[in-house]
Parts: sequence; C-alpha cells; structure tokens
Amino acid sequence: MKSRGMFWPFRLLIATLVSFVILIMIFSAINYFEQIRIKVSMQRLEKGFNTAWGAITTPDKPDKGINKEKNLTIPATTISALPFAESHNLDVKCIEMQSIKNSPFKTTENKHAVIVKNESMTDVYFLCIHNPSDVECSERCYISFGKRPEVD
Repeated sequence: MKSRGMFWPFRLLIATLVSFVILIMIFSAINYFEQIRIKVSMQRLEKGFNTAWGAITTPDKPDKGINKEKNLTIPATTISALPFAESHNLDVKCIEMQSIKNSPFKTTENKHAVIVKNESMTDVYFLCIHNPSDVECSERCYISFGKRPEVD
C-alpha cells in the first residue's frame, strides 16, 4: 500500500517557495512603478522650467509668466539650480530656489539649491522674468516648492 501522506512537508515547502516568489514579484512591481513615478516627476520638473523660460515675462507682469507643475513626487535629494542654469546658458546666481518654511523642503542659504528631507509630493512653481535694467541678471528665474514664487 502506498502512503501519500509522507509527502505533505515537501508539498508545503513547494507552496511556500511559490508564494515567496510571487510576493517578491509583487514588491518588485510596486518598486518599479514608484521609480517610474519619480522619474516622470523629475522630467516634469525640467519641463516646467523650460515652459517658464519660454513664457518669460516682465517685472511689471510677474503673474503672467507663472507656470505650475502639480503633484510632483520629489525623492529625498538635493535639487540644484545648476542644471537649470546650464540648460539655458544662465549664470547659476540668476536662478533662485524657494520653499515653504517648516516643510520637507529646505532652501540653502545662497538660494541655489533645495534640500528635500524625505520623499514628498508637492506643487512646483516656475517664473522667469526679463529685466534689462538688472545689470547682474537680465533674465532671472524662480523655482518655488509648495508656494508661488516671491519676486524681489
């Protein structure tokens, strides 16, 4: 007489392994889509700046040139003004970064970078102003996290 009951531990082991593999696949898919969401948000960050640069305004009409990118997922990192400046041949001092106080975003003292303390979702505002009377920067841009930019 053959006894089938002796193989139940082996079947349990196989079922556990299959369940473990499925669980790993689910977590991998979640991580993959999260990375895509962050990548798309960073692309939208670049696009928002480019759109503001294309809609450059004058000091007397700063509200006309504001561009808003909604619900961007920003990872814990430091975002510098340098890549934005280099993409349009600007001096980095002509781009000012801003953020809300007491938020996951902290603007550096020189206002050329924002430190993101932890992954956050926020609206980012962009504004570029052409001011020929400004000797230092005839084109000045503002990138503001979570609030409309405050123009000097």
